[in-house]
Amino acid sequence: MSRAFTNILKKLDNELEVLESETEDVIQKAEKGIKITRHSLEVLREQVNGKQFKDKATEIHFFKNI
Repeated sequence: MSRAFTNILKKLDNELEVLESETEDVIQKAEKGIKITRHSLEVLREQVNGKQFKDKATEIHFFKNI
């Protein structure tokens, strides 16, 4: 997996951890977590759309492991 994808996922994980520790209200935590996750997925989608895989096996491996 490329460094850009790894960084996006690490940032998502860090933001969710901060949210978990800072927010007590479960509903508020869920709403903010969904917003954070959607944003990360949009960024990831943009990165994937611009990526060319060298073959089908590499593409399948990427999507199975991300």
